[in-house]
Order: sequence, then structure tokens, then C-alpha cells
Amino acid sequence: MLLVVVLVGGRWAALETAERAWAATFTGGAVLIEARTLARLMHLFVVLFAITWATGNMFIVYRAIGSVQMPRRLGDLEIVEAVPQPVLFTLTLSTGIVGGLLLTLGTADWWQRALLASAPPHYGVTDEILRNDLGYYVAVLPWQSTLQAHALAWTTSAALVVGLLYVAIGSLRFRQGRLHASDHARAHLAVILACLAIAMAWGAALDPAEVVAGFHGAVDQTALDVRLPAEKFVTAVGIATAIASLLWGWRDRPNLVLGSWAALLLAAAGSYAIVPGIVRASRSADETVLLQRRAALERFAFGLAPIDPGRPTALPSVEAAVHAGSFPLGRRTGRKGPR
Repeated sequence: MLLVVVLVGGRWAALETAERAWAATFTGGAVLIEARTLARLMHLFVVLFAITWATGNMFIVYRAIGSVQMPRRLGDLEIVEAVPQPVLFTLTLSTGIVGGLLLTLGTADWWQRALLASAPPHYGVTDEILRNDLGYYVAVLPWQSTLQAHALAWTTSAALVVGLLYVAIGSLRFRQGRLHASDHARAHLAVILACLAIAMAWGAALDPAEVVAGFHGAVDQTALDVRLPAEKFVTAVGIATAIASLLWGWRDRPNLVLGSWAALLLAAAGSYAIVPGIVRASRSADETVLLQRRAALERFAFGLAPIDPGRPTALPSVEAAVHAGSFPLGRRTGRKGPR
């Protein structure tokens, strides 16, 4: 183990020394080194946070486990042995670390998005729907959407894994159509479900800007008429669901948490999938105004000047037309190239 650490650490130190020596040979190399340092520090912070989140949830479940017994056979006899607590703790810790590392996949370039969002550009041009500067859609919104998507993924995975573990050890079960949970499991799941509901409410708050920016496909009038007004409703239901989840952890009211989560899922599905699909199928909206807005923003994005649709000016000869278009008029010398 020590030999592996020495070899890996020595290789990393050699590469780092070579990179710094190379960066010192040209102007601006210090900026490259600072960028690499920022990237590593932020990635290290994300990794530590993810491992802490995953390992902490696994450790809370571990505290609820009294003992784990495994059957063994010795000849014709079947005996049951308890798994030693150090082995169980090591398994819990290693599972949390591996789970935290899996949660950090795709986060190596977060420093670029965070750096751009910290000083977003201002173009002086606002969209005609939400009145946000275009720099918000270029720099700030992608970073906020990335954080919200990972928060939703982390809380969803934690709720699924922790819930299944509590079901496996018997701390969470359905009996006669009613949800039963131990005090330990109920308090733990209540906090995770509250975090999950807040993440969904955060996504609902960002949804109007994401629709306008085209994150969910081409912008049409149906998306503007249905999804934008639904933002406040879904956000309010998400916050209410988070409060109901915490109340379930404090007082055992399973019908409250089940009903609130059914309402949140139904509100999200109806606002983002069912109702827009029905409206699109039942009407043929005039998209002329939207197409004009999209064309204007595309011309601005690509730096295209407005084109004059009038007739071109008449020119007396071909040579004058070539000179007017800034194309050099070449001469034919009569010399032939090599065959």
C-alpha cells in the first residue's frame, strides 16, 4: 500500500513540477497555473461534500442496525453467526465512499461554470418575456441548472437507497395499507424527503427561464402559456411537501406525507407533460410573433446585420459590380501552369 502511494504521489509531483516549469516559460503561464489550482480545489470540495453526504446517510442507517446474522452450514448443521460490528462498519464506510465518488461524475468542469457565473457578461439586450439580460442565460442559468440537477439526483438517490435499506432491516414497512416506520427511520427519511422536495421546488422556480432559454426544446406559445404560469403553483406545492415531510418526522402522520408527495408529483407531471401535450394537440397557435423574436435573437447571436430586402442598386458594368463588392479583378496572363 505504501509503495502504491509513493509511486502515484511521485508521478503526480513530477507532472506538477513539469507543468509549472513549462508555464513559467511564457507570458500568462501564471494564469494557467491559477486556473488548474482553482479547478482542483473546487473538485476536491465537491468530492468531499459528496462523500460526506453519502457516508453520513449510510452511517445513520448503520446506527439503526442492531446486528446482521448470516447463515452457515457445517456438514448437516445450519448455524447462524452475527456479522462483527467492525466488518459492518467497514462495509458501511466503503459503500458511502464509493457512492459519493459516483455522485461526483461529471463535476470536473464545474469550476468553469462557477467562474463564469460569478462575473456574467452583460449584453444590454433583454428577452421580451422575462426581461432578463442575455448574459443571465449564457452564464448564470446554466450554473444554477447544473446545481439543481445534481441536488435532485443526490437527494433522489439518497431517498431510494436509504428507503430500501430501512425496508430490508424492517424499520420501514407497509402493514394493512398503512405506512409504519421506526422513530429513527422516520426522522432520517423525513429530512431526506424534505431536501428532495426543496430541490424539486428549486427546479420549478428555474423552469420559466429554462423554457425561455430553450433548455426543454424549442420554445412555442403553448410552453409560454402553460409552463410559465405553473411555476408558482409547483413551487408552492414543493415547499408545502417539504414542510409536510418534516412534520411526518416529528409526528407520525403517514397519510400527510403520502398525500403531499402525491400532490407534488401530480402537479409536476401535469404542469410539465400532461397539460402542455393536451393544449398542443387541441389548438394550432399562431407562432409568427415567436418566430420573429427567435430570428431576431439568432441574428444578434451570430452578429448578423439586418438585410435590406429592397432591390439592389443598378451598376453600369461587371467591373463596377466587382469593385462594389470589394472583389479584386484579376488578370489573365496567358501563361500556362505546369502540366
